[in-house]
Amino acid sequence: SSYFSSDEYGIKWNYCEGALYHEGINEVEAGKITEFLVRHVILESVKQPEKQESIGVIAMNRRQQSLINELYENEILKNDELAEALKSFSHADDIFIRNLENVQGDERDIIAISFTYGPDPASGRTYQRFGPIANDGGWRRLNVLFTRSRKRLHVFSSMKSKDVKLAKIRGVSNLKAYLKY
Repeated sequence: SSYFSSDEYGIKWNYCEGALYHEGINEVEAGKITEFLVRHVILESVKQPEKQESIGVIAMNRRQQSLINELYENEILKNDELAEALKSFSHADDIFIRNLENVQGDERDIIAISFTYGPDPASGRTYQRFGPIANDGGWRRLNVLFTRSRKRLHVFSSMKSKDVKLAKIRGVSNLKAYLKY
């Protein structure tokens, strides 16, 4: 986006300090994305339905998607303000939580990405296993991921570009470049 200083457009960076990646999930990132989603829904609920910004959350794998979905569902049950805010959205499709594998073709005004991968709890190192991104055609999945937003993309990550080693695999090198950007 050419809107570097705009609140309405562009890419927003959210570094998740102290987050760890273990057995396919990153709990800190999931929690921060859930907080962001809850805040967005509550703030948008006061707007007229035609002015509300739709939102999608995309995780890098199904386990992270499930964790975010579970945290969000728990928030709906315990947060009356959120439950009431959801009633103002005219379409259930205005909000989704998906993973990289099943987001093709879906667009929303706002997309929040949980990059999921990050430091290992035991070693503190970010292992260079990036699931489908490291496979042939992984760069295409990143392209899909980065083009789902109509207005803003909010990136939540517990790794920085320096944590991704330069690889000959196009998807991994694109991931590194995107994190650097």
